[in-house]
Amino acid sequence: MFLNNVTLQTQGFHPSELTKSYLQDRLDYLHHAAPSDSIINAFIVKKDKMFKGRIKVSSSAGSFFATASGQHIREVAKMLTDQIKRQLQKWKTVRLHRGESVRKLKFLKEIE
Repeated sequence: MFLNNVTLQTQGFHPSELTKSYLQDRLDYLHHAAPSDSIINAFIVKKDKMFKGRIKVSSSAGSFFATASGQHIREVAKMLTDQIKRQLQKWKTVRLHRGESVRKLKFLKEIE
C-alpha cells in the first residue's frame, strides 16, 4: 500500500503482485531519502514491448526528476530510482556543506 504522498500509475499493463511490491519498495526508499515534505509521482507505461517511466519528487527544497526506458520493468524502475537517488545525494551534500558554512560563520562572529 502506498503512502498518500507517493503515487504510482501504470498504463498498458497490469503489474503482478511481485512487481508491485518491488516498485513499492523502490518508491518507499526514495520517500525516506527525500525531503520530509516530498510528494512522489511515478508513471510507467508499456508500449510495443518497451517500458518508459518517469518519477518526479516535489518538495519545498526543490524538485527532482528522472526518465528511463527499457525492455524490462525492473530495469526501468532501477534506472529511475538510481537517478533520483543520485540527485538526492547531491542535494544532501550541498545542504550539508551550506550548513557547515553557516555554522563556521556563526562561530567566527562569536569569537570576534
